[in-house]
Amino acid sequence: MLRRLRFGLAIAATSVVASCSLLGGTIGAPPPPSTPLAIATSSVVPDVDETLFGEMQVTGPCLTLVIRDGNSAGPRVLPIWPLGFSAKGGEGEGIRLTGPMETANDAINSERLEIHGEYVDAAPVDAIVPVGCEHYRLFLVGRVRNVAT
Repeated sequence: MLRRLRFGLAIAATSVVASCSLLGGTIGAPPPPSTPLAIATSSVVPDVDETLFGEMQVTGPCLTLVIRDGNSAGPRVLPIWPLGFSAKGGEGEGIRLTGPMETANDAINSERLEIHGEYVDAAPVDAIVPVGCEHYRLFLVGRVRNVAT
């Protein structure tokens, strides 16, 4: 009888683990970001190499960089990414930004980034700023490095 009970519990535990893996995650873990985000990209290369440190955050339709100075949050800017970048996620979902970064770790969930580029007054001709994001200051991105590690 005890053997059958152990066998039954082992089968039940295996079923739970298998169903969690089929759902794409573990119990209590948020699902990976899957919603594509509208981001501005451009083939224009920045002329200046300013450095910003901050964390990506989704606010409505906008993927913004919250500038961080130590532990203090500063203003938000709207990055215009180099061609080849894309983003997925949403408010409360986490963010996954992929593109030609300097490190292999391209997943972003409030991770500190070092972004090089320059502020611009207007988006380059080949960039489309997502609707609702026009009020943010624009930053033309040249390079990105994840410095969270």
